[in-house]
Amino acid sequence: MWLIVAPFAAGLLLGWRGELTDGVMRRARTLVTAGVVLILFTLGMRVGTDPLLLGRLQVLGAEAVVFAVLTIAGSVLAVWLLRGAIGPL
Repeated sequence: MWLIVAPFAAGLLLGWRGELTDGVMRRARTLVTAGVVLILFTLGMRVGTDPLLLGRLQVLGAEAVVFAVLTIAGSVLAVWLLRGAIGPL
């Protein structure tokens, strides 16, 4: 757990103190993008080698679409209700 929390806290502290240069931020964005690409690649490998998951991919995809649509609808509804309750900012 500390392997995740400690670097996050260190980055948060450095960013809050304003000690990160533009060059460091550019490199950080590049590293984050590379990390996300690596995670997606390994996830694809995992899905591609699991016959049970491949067989259920269509059902899982449909469930994901329903989940995404309901999440968006809930977010829009919450903003609409809160905006009515507290007014525009």
